[in-house]
This record gives sequence, structure tokens and C-alpha cells, in this order.
Amino acid sequence: MRNGGFYNGMTMGACTRQGALDQIAMTQRRLEEVARAIGTR
Repeated sequence: MRNGGFYNGMTMGACTRQGALDQIAMTQRRLEEVARAIGTR
């Protein structure tokens, strides 16, 4: 669980990696939403 920008029980390095993975996942979801929106036109 996130707490103030950090994940509970994680080292700084692990927290940084998790944050990057979260950003990638969010970007992927947005791109999939855009692709679906374009596909419905």
C-alpha cells in the first residue's frame, strides 16, 4: 500500500522501481483506452 509517495515495507530502490512500473502500467492503460476509442469510429 502506498503511504505518502512510498510503499510500506519497501526499500528506496524497490519503491522507485515500483513507482516506475506503476507509471508504465498507467500509460499502457491510457494507450489501450485511446486505441479502443479510435477503433469505435
